[in-house]
Amino acid sequence: MTYYYTLDDPQKGIILQHYVHDINRYRFNWHKDIEITFVLQGEIEFCIEGTTYFLEEDDLILVNSNKGHASLLKKPGSIAMVLRFDPTFLNPFFETNTNLQISCVSSGTNRWDEPFRKIRALAAKMLTSFAKGDFSSKLNVEGAFFLLCASLLSDFPQEKQIDAVRGSGKNHQRTIQSILDFIEQNYPRKISLDEIAKKSKYNRTYVSSFFKSNVGVSFYEYLIRVRLRHALHELNTTQKSLTEIALDSGFPDLKAFSTRFKLVFETSPSQYRLKVGNEGNFHSLENQRNYLPLDTGNVEQKLIEYQQKEHIDCSSLSSLINKTQPQDNLDRQEIKRLCNALLQIVQ
Repeated sequence: MTYYYTLDDPQKGIILQHYVHDINRYRFNWHKDIEITFVLQGEIEFCIEGTTYFLEEDDLILVNSNKGHASLLKKPGSIAMVLRFDPTFLNPFFETNTNLQISCVSSGTNRWDEPFRKIRALAAKMLTSFAKGDFSSKLNVEGAFFLLCASLLSDFPQEKQIDAVRGSGKNHQRTIQSILDFIEQNYPRKISLDEIAKKSKYNRTYVSSFFKSNVGVSFYEYLIRVRLRHALHELNTTQKSLTEIALDSGFPDLKAFSTRFKLVFETSPSQYRLKVGNEGNFHSLENQRNYLPLDTGNVEQKLIEYQQKEHIDCSSLSSLINKTQPQDNLDRQEIKRLCNALLQIVQ
């Protein structure tokens, strides 16, 4: 049975994943996608780039592209729905190489405000359509996804930055992938930017700018993230001492490891280990998730409630069209026509 749903349509620019999973221990992660986590059951602690959020049932939080993040259960049995999508779908509405940052996180004060109700309803519509799996499912998913993106751009604050240097083409992709593979294979030892420059046959300054523009973070920040991810895996699955974990993960000593760990997760490695316990029954690959069927707990009921509490319309998309200047000269009347057609699909 499939509990992990994907839609991959490069021609339309839609590449997304949608699933429900249980929340357990921290797994440090980062990726190109925009990710939205919805708390369907329980309470979780969510960390993004050193800032911690405490989310209750029905809260949601958006993680922008290439932001380091992790979640940890605060209440046993916590379950979340996750939607991830490639941000290049939004490119036609912005200048080339725009680094878009959307601010979208709910709390007790705004949890049931209309913008958050709308996002929940559309994500729920997408997931139930995926699970239904009939001839209209793909249209339902695409329609709801289109409206969800319009709502994100119309209803939530944004910051836009232009990346000056970004490579394209197969040669650049191979260079970046080669560097990332090298880091994954060698993170336990000391790696310098000079070594990376020599390996890639570019000068040090260019490699530094090229790496950050294409990966989203600096070389040293990426290296630290890889080391922290491995260290978290060791904390979760072994009884090694903190010093052993620090050295095995590539940190020069326990102090350096503890300092960086606390900066990112707002807790020390020892406090984290006490928090999650030492029951020794948590064994998984790094970043492996346990995907759940929709009939788990209250998941199905939540998805129904979210859709009932919000009438889905295309006003957010119309607002978006009126205030943006698509870069590929898309015809506005045509988009509005499509919007209305999508509305008939998702209702």
